[in-house]
Amino acid sequence: MTESEVLDLLKKQGIIREDGKNLRITDLSDITFIHQDTGKKYKFFINESGDLINQEIPNDEDLLSNRVAASGVDLDSWSARGFIGRLRIAEYNKANPSNRLSETQNVGLYSDRIKIGAFYAPLDTDIVHGCTRAFVELENTSDSDFCLQGCYLHYTRPTDDKQIVYHLPLTGTIKAGGTYVVAGAYYGDKKDENAYIKVDSYDQEWYEDGKLIDFTINTSSSLGNGFALTYGNPDLTSTTYLWKANDSSVTTFNDAKTYPNLYDPSFIDAIYFYTGVIDSSKTGYWAKLVLGIKSNTMYKNTFELDPAQQAYQSANVKDSSRARWASTADVWIVDLSSPMISFPHSKE
Repeated sequence: MTESEVLDLLKKQGIIREDGKNLRITDLSDITFIHQDTGKKYKFFINESGDLINQEIPNDEDLLSNRVAASGVDLDSWSARGFIGRLRIAEYNKANPSNRLSETQNVGLYSDRIKIGAFYAPLDTDIVHGCTRAFVELENTSDSDFCLQGCYLHYTRPTDDKQIVYHLPLTGTIKAGGTYVVAGAYYGDKKDENAYIKVDSYDQEWYEDGKLIDFTINTSSSLGNGFALTYGNPDLTSTTYLWKANDSSVTTFNDAKTYPNLYDPSFIDAIYFYTGVIDSSKTGYWAKLVLGIKSNTMYKNTFELDPAQQAYQSANVKDSSRARWASTADVWIVDLSSPMISFPHSKE
């Protein structure tokens, strides 16, 4: 190609632009690099502080939409398993037709192992903040990387005396045995001597109307606060049921003791805190449990990232003795008023 042809091509692709008699590189929001040997793709961009952030771009076969289509997973009916467990079992059975997993057996690492592992949401009465910014941390206790394309993190809170839901389309990948951090508003900086938790690295920031989202709890409101993690449910409302007590409506899972809850096909995880969003029978729409968040505290799974059957909180008690939402001992409200964090559920 001639120099003129190369320049014309770069103009058509929007990489360069004419500025009077000069040519200039077009302003970029992000740029993608491809590793020459492995073919892996990485997107680079900057945050509002000018820090350079990189994020691996998943291959087509790892995209959830393609995995769902290839596996043939049933996403039309309720089940005692969430989206993750359904997808992974369907994928395993398609790859191993002569050694299939039963939906009613302990499927171990193929169960619902993507969870909300931790978050920080201060009270509006807090004067001191033990964490530098709002965040939600997702955890993956499986043996497989998980592309988050098609997944949404939802946040509901009272706004102008109305129950509002905010939706964040997730990007990137949560690695096996790893976490994925979504960061929001700042409550302090790295130099703040009262901020013992420094959120200075993350995977994605959450903006609403050009501003970082604020998880501060309105303590004077009777309306609810909560997070939900779903697949393919971008317009989730605050009064959409993501779970229900097992009513034996699904024949395969009619043992309510082993399978205490049934879940919407989009369900991955959900939790309420401070106050929940409940119906007339005092049942939560998104989750069964409401956490009692106190001043200057942070929510964390007691056994976060522990893949052992005795520690992992499964969607039922077939995969683990610790069923989702079954015990407050599985939840740790961490006191951030001291630089010494005590052992979970003790004062030592």
